[in-house]
Amino acid sequence: MDGHNSAREIVGVPPLEYEPLLARYARVYSNERRQDCKLIHSPGYGFGENLLWGQGLGWSAKNVVDAWVNEKKWYNYENNTCSGKECTHYTQVVWLTTEHVGCAQIICNNGDTFITFAASHDRNEGGGEQPLSKIAIHKATFLLQDSASIKASPRVLGSKGENTRWVNVELEYCNASNEDWVGVFSPINFK
Repeated sequence: MDGHNSAREIVGVPPLEYEPLLARYARVYSNERRQDCKLIHSPGYGFGENLLWGQGLGWSAKNVVDAWVNEKKWYNYENNTCSGKECTHYTQVVWLTTEHVGCAQIICNNGDTFITFAASHDRNEGGGEQPLSKIAIHKATFLLQDSASIKASPRVLGSKGENTRWVNVELEYCNASNEDWVGVFSPINFK
């Protein structure tokens, strides 16, 4: 859970909660793959999922999530593409509408590792929707001031390449009134 939630915090989406029912689903499906250990997605059931097959026994949930989150470097938010590389595991990790996750790990008959992460949202099968596309617009009204300051996630502001998780933005408007506002795409309130 920590790896998922750290990646989600960076892009400003709420943390996930562990769901035993999803873990049970992941266990049942992983066991169905025990014989062949093939990376074949389940028939659906309305869950999103990430799968991993790893040679040998040296795979932990942390290794797996780190590998998926590392796909972020290939994700282009502006055009919702993966730059010719795989990044859909990353988008599953940070999908805005995902609230719960469950996981299971088994050792296949050939000694390799098979891991399933099941997530509680309708899976996106290339329908063009972005993982962060349903973020709300927050309205802030600045009264009696000519400037204001907000703190927001770099991804929320559309900035690129920051080394910090949060950025400060100074807003100045010389004739501010109670009708002026700033819209920031964010799934969470200003901090």
